[in-house]
Amino acid sequence: MIEQPDHTPENPSLAEAHFAKHNLIDAQGLSPTAEELKAEETRLLEEYASSQYQRDRRYPRVGDQLDLLWHAIDDETLDKTSDFYTKLKKVKDDNPKG
Repeated sequence: MIEQPDHTPENPSLAEAHFAKHNLIDAQGLSPTAEELKAEETRLLEEYASSQYQRDRRYPRVGDQLDLLWHAIDDETLDKTSDFYTKLKKVKDDNPKG
């Protein structure tokens, strides 16, 4: 069984997604079958599971990266020992491309 995702504004629950889909289809005078809803739920769960890598490989916000970069340049430490490099490298090392 595929693990169900946590629900956030960016990641609505499957029930919310089905409700929205049902309303859209209903507005066209159609109604999804239970099999169609189950197939859509399975598709959404598989899509969510397949994007785990992207969720895990989160870099600091761009503004934070620019601040780290500015400090590394200002301190004349822009090399592989700077916080700018080490923080981004840690994300890459902790979540290698598969």
